[in-house]
Formats: sequence, structure tokens, C-alpha cells
Amino acid sequence: MEKQAVIFDFNGTMFFDTIFQLNAWNQVLADHQMDPIPEEEYRNVLCGRGSMETVRYIWGDRLTEEESTRYRMKKKDYYQQLCLSDPEHFCLVPGLEAYLDALCENEIPFTIATSASPYSVDFYFENLHLDRWFRRENVVCNDRFKKGKPAPDLFLVAAEVLGVKPEDCLVFEDANAGIRAANAAGIGSVIVIDPECRFCPELDLKFDAVYPNFRAVFVENTVKCKEKT
Repeated sequence: MEKQAVIFDFNGTMFFDTIFQLNAWNQVLADHQMDPIPEEEYRNVLCGRGSMETVRYIWGDRLTEEESTRYRMKKKDYYQQLCLSDPEHFCLVPGLEAYLDALCENEIPFTIATSASPYSVDFYFENLHLDRWFRRENVVCNDRFKKGKPAPDLFLVAAEVLGVKPEDCLVFEDANAGIRAANAAGIGSVIVIDPECRFCPELDLKFDAVYPNFRAVFVENTVKCKEKT
């Protein structure tokens, strides 16, 4: 799986925030006296998808554009409050900083392709200090001009930003929608990050391995490199 470039999903991959996301959406639902989304349903159906798709999944076509925007912004506000109120868990995945440092040291290009909005990406840059490794202008996000995952657009643009072919990229993902997007984009290798290694793939998805965090990725691949020398 030696590739010329690396593309990271963000939510659930670089930052384990699924519970924050779920709790924020359920707070919006509680505001409207609606039943919460069960965790299993959220993980299997909505993880990796943009907020507009989540709104459509919950409310169908019943909302006006103004209502949809207001609900999505309220969710983002709840989510950011949850993150900032829990600094112990508002952090990058174990081993990720060392992995990013290694990519820099070996001059391997990398970026992020995320279904998050520019507003959310700015929040992560400010609070998780992503500018240590990433240039904000190179991060590909859901800016309404690209189709979100599971469409391949975000990964295709990310490969273009890095100046490589999609088949020469390694993608890190955590969700079925993201893996489907990577497959559709013709990404060469896909590694799933799942803290409990209980990932349940949809039928016909292609991926290479599942790791609990980047510490495990870093250790295993370091060992393999030593074995080759």
C-alpha cells in the first residue's frame, strides 16, 4: 500500500466525534419534540454524510430552505458547544500527530477531504491547530459547489489538489458513505479507522484494513518497513 499521496477524511477519522455529532442532532430534535436518532442508525446510515443529507433523512421535503439552514446552523452550534465543553475528548485521534509528522518528514503530500462545511473546518483549524500540518486552502470540504459523499467529487478534487492520480492515493475513512465515495473515485487504497474495530461495511465496498487509531497504523507499517530492509 505504498502510495504517492494520502487523503484523510476528518470527522470520525482524525477526530472521534460521532457521539458529539449524534448528540447535537438529537438536541435539535428535542427542541422540536421529536424522537432521538438511535446511535446504531446514525452510525450505519448518516455517518460521513453532510448536514443537508441528514436534514433530508430526518425531515424529508417538509422543510423550507430557511428552516433547513436554521436547523443545520443550530446543530453546528450545539456540536461546537459539546466539543469545547469536553477538552479531554476534543482532540486528534491517538497516533495521528506522529503519523502526520512522518508524512512531512518523508515529503509525502497529504490533505483532507471532508463532508464538513467551511464553517466547521475553520472551527477545527482554530481549536485543533491543524495549520501545523495542513494549508487551509488545500482542504477540500462541502462548500455547496461539490457533491458530498458518497459521490466521488471530494476525493477527486483532493487528488487534483495534491497533483496525483486517484489510484495513487491512500484514503483514511471511517464511514460507509466515505468508502463508497473513495471507491467511486478510483482511490488505490482505503484504510478504515474504527476505535473498536467493529466496522460493518455495506455490500460491495472495497477497503484494505481496519485499525483502531493511527498509532496502530504507524506501528504496523513501521514494522513492515523494517522487515523489508
